[in-house]
Amino acid sequence: MSETGAAIRPTRAVALGAEVDGCCYIYDPGGVMRILNTSASAIWRLCDGTRTVTDLVAELGRNHDADPDVLAADVVATVDELLRLGLLGQA
Repeated sequence: MSETGAAIRPTRAVALGAEVDGCCYIYDPGGVMRILNTSASAIWRLCDGTRTVTDLVAELGRNHDADPDVLAADVVATVDELLRLGLLGQA
């Protein structure tokens, strides 16, 4: 697993600006509008500080027919990127 780690509990660091067709429109801490695709939006919405990255993968796995290893890698990569952009923090 990447530097994110399975045990961190990511939490939304910014408020949702708008949601259109499942995509979240969010301003990062620097004021830049970020548009998350539907997959990244689903992950961002689940990041409430109560779930670990492992929990996120399990939750998404219950709702999507995807290879568990591919899903885990995608969730970790997305959480890493959202942390880097300042759209997520750690609880």
